[in-house]
Amino acid sequence: MGAAIIGSVLALVFRTALALAGGFPQNHSTPFCMDGLLLGGVLALLLRSPYRDAALRYGRVVFVGACLCIVPFALARPDFYWETSFYLTSIGLTIVNIGAAGLIADALRPQSISARLFSAGWLRFFGKYSYGLYVFHLSIGAFVGDVINSPLHARGVPQSAVNIVSGFLATILSIVVSVASYHLYEVHFLGLKRFFRSSKETALIGSTA
Repeated sequence: MGAAIIGSVLALVFRTALALAGGFPQNHSTPFCMDGLLLGGVLALLLRSPYRDAALRYGRVVFVGACLCIVPFALARPDFYWETSFYLTSIGLTIVNIGAAGLIADALRPQSISARLFSAGWLRFFGKYSYGLYVFHLSIGAFVGDVINSPLHARGVPQSAVNIVSGFLATILSIVVSVASYHLYEVHFLGLKRFFRSSKETALIGSTA
C-alpha cells in the first residue's frame, strides 16, 4: 500500500511540475495519471485489511468531499478544461481519483444509495456501448464546444450554463454515435471472436463433446 501511495504522490508531483513549466495536458501518459490506478489499488488493499469497515463507511464522505472540491470550479471557471486549468491538471485530477475511489467504496455497501443506483438495469445500456463512448466523447465534446460556446457567450449566457448545455449536448451526441458505431461497425468484429477460442474454452468444448 505504501508503494501505491508514493506512486500517487509522484504522479501529482509530475503533473504539477509539468503544469508549472507550461506543459498541457498531463493526463494522457501513465507517469502523469497513474494515481487513478494506484488509488484504486489502495482501496482494494483497504478492503482486504482490518480497515475494511471504515473504508466502506467513509466512502460516501470522501466522494461528497471530492465533489465539493471540483464541481464549483467546473461550473464557475471559464478555463476549467484539461488543456488550460492548472487546478484540474494538478491537484484536481488527484481529487477526482480519490472521489472515484470513495464512490466505489460506497457502492460496495449493499444498502447504500450508490449500490442501488449502480445495480439499475438501464446502466447495462451504457456498458454495452461504453467502448464507443470512450473513443468518441472527447472529439465530439470539442466539436460541440466549438459550435455552440461562442454563440452562447455572445448572447451573454453565463459560463456555468454554457458548460451545462455543451456537456448535455455532447453526451447525447456521443451516445447516438456510439450506438451507431456498435451496430454498424463493432458488432461485426465481435462476431469474429468465435474463431479465437482460449485454451480453456477449447478444453471445455472437447470435454462436453
